[in-house]
Amino acid sequence: CPDCNIFDPIFFKTIYHCPFCGICRIGKGLGIDFDHCHKCRACMRIVKDKPHICREGTLEQNCPICSEYLFTSTSTVVFLDPCFHAIHEKCRNQSFQYSPFCPICKTSVVDLSERFLKIDKRLRKVDPSSFKLIKFFTFIF
Repeated sequence: CPDCNIFDPIFFKTIYHCPFCGICRIGKGLGIDFDHCHKCRACMRIVKDKPHICREGTLEQNCPICSEYLFTSTSTVVFLDPCFHAIHEKCRNQSFQYSPFCPICKTSVVDLSERFLKIDKRLRKVDPSSFKLIKFFTFIF
């Protein structure tokens, strides 16, 4: 890039310079596969039939999983639905193996109805008479 004086020896990667961000990004270019959002102050991937939802300065923070600064990250950044918090795609996939919640606000970002149906089915199989009454005494000194 003549503006950033960056050379990438990996030839199969396409890089473009965003004059608004002031840095080079991986992609084909503005108007091709990315658009610059002036409200978000970042380049956003163009996704067909899915409009971009603006959140001012949403990429000016660290990824909640790996702590890499999202604005200059070369990894794919995604926005969680419905809270729209930004996170690396690979970090989201890793995090969702253990928890279906946003790591920032703890909002459920996946449909949990199927999971709750499984829990209900298991609970229906349990005989309540099999539980023993246990008495606990608490002493305060």
